[in-house]
Amino acid sequence: MEEDFEQVEGVAEVRLYGGMMDAVSPSPSSAPIWWPLNSGDRVGSWARTQLMSASRSLHWCSGRVRKAVATIVNLQGWLTPHPQSTDAAWNAEARRVWKARTGRAGAFDRAGVLDFVGAQLWMEKCRVIDGDVLLVCMLEQGMAQYAFYRGSQILSVRKDRRGRVLSYELSDDEGKTRSLPAASAYLYRHDPDPLASRGTAELVAAIASARDLGEIVGFIKSSLKITSQLALIETKKEGDKRGGSASRFAKPPASGDAESRAEITLGDSVVASLGEGRDVKVLSDNRPSPDARAMLDFLVADLAYAAELSPMVVFDSGKLSSAAARFELEKLGRWCLKKKQWRQALCDRIWLHTMAAEIAAGRLRMPSDGAWDAVEWVSLRDMTLDLGRVATAAINLAREGMASREDFVMSACGRTQEDLFEEAARSKAAQFAVEEKYGLPRGSLTQGALGAQVSQVEQADSLAPQKQKTEKKNNE
Repeated sequence: MEEDFEQVEGVAEVRLYGGMMDAVSPSPSSAPIWWPLNSGDRVGSWARTQLMSASRSLHWCSGRVRKAVATIVNLQGWLTPHPQSTDAAWNAEARRVWKARTGRAGAFDRAGVLDFVGAQLWMEKCRVIDGDVLLVCMLEQGMAQYAFYRGSQILSVRKDRRGRVLSYELSDDEGKTRSLPAASAYLYRHDPDPLASRGTAELVAAIASARDLGEIVGFIKSSLKITSQLALIETKKEGDKRGGSASRFAKPPASGDAESRAEITLGDSVVASLGEGRDVKVLSDNRPSPDARAMLDFLVADLAYAAELSPMVVFDSGKLSSAAARFELEKLGRWCLKKKQWRQALCDRIWLHTMAAEIAAGRLRMPSDGAWDAVEWVSLRDMTLDLGRVATAAINLAREGMASREDFVMSACGRTQEDLFEEAARSKAAQFAVEEKYGLPRGSLTQGALGAQVSQVEQADSLAPQKQKTEKKNNE
């Protein structure tokens, strides 16, 4: 089956040649791909290499493709861990250790380039372009570190009879190969197929459209360049059989020939003096035609559809009306939730490897309930047109026990509610100390801007001195 599949794909490389025939013939990367009907990998090694090459080329050369890839990555953002042990002290200690080990590129990445957040964004971009990317877990002097291999560096995947991955065959830039045990690595891909060994590029369905878009734009630009080179034409009246100015320049002008005198200069170009009834006009071109523009819009939209997103969200979100924008944001929230499920598996692997290394080295104690592997991953807050409205709704839902206040705080700030309370307490203590030092009423330094709401406690503290004076006066 694999040999037949490779042979059918090879036929797609045959191209016509010469002038207009080359314009209407399919290019190699816009040729359709025939999927095999076996239950294993959907594409062979030859086809995967061609898809990766076409996808990378388009990402480098097409601004629209680069914009689509960046939007897909940015919409998903990154995940932040929230330990779920019942040991509150251990949770705080684990967050401190996690930040120390993953918040700096030098401690997280073996190459010293990416931290945990940067690695998520980079791996997501590689997955969109190549289809998958391999994370390798290592120990360096007892501390967890990580290395990364792009999809083009993964030569093969070896499985056992049950379909479990045993090892990955990898290649470096120098052509050297090595076999890596599956226990030390994690293959990050979306929409994982349990019967397939590899992932496919996010924009695989739009590669043909992206290449067609580039070729059509290229032909239009070429035609405009040719037109600009022939931008001036000489006109004459009906019945005028005299040659044009160009014919007079075909031979050296005779001495004293007045008609050969240059009178019009356009940049480096010289137009001979015009005879009676002659004129020079600019040749204008209205390409691309409205039909071509509609086709270009269709090809651009296909890039967004390939990622299961609306073209308005990817390319023209500023044109959405308020109601349409809210509906698209609701759909986008579900899209991000689906993507989050696949990202969590990657982040779980990093959490387990990092925490296990810290506990084994004695730098982090075991929690009292033993749940060191329990962690919840919180994504960035949902995008919204009105943060105040969303925050008010979240507070009301949390008050009624219908939502988690902690999840909203984590998604909005990337920190726990306890952290924010402690920071607020330290800030208030420092404020009260300064006010007492200078003999100011409590709360006088934080009266707030016009329209700001003051808590009941602050309001009571600020009115306390006045209340005491009133009570003293009444007693007298």
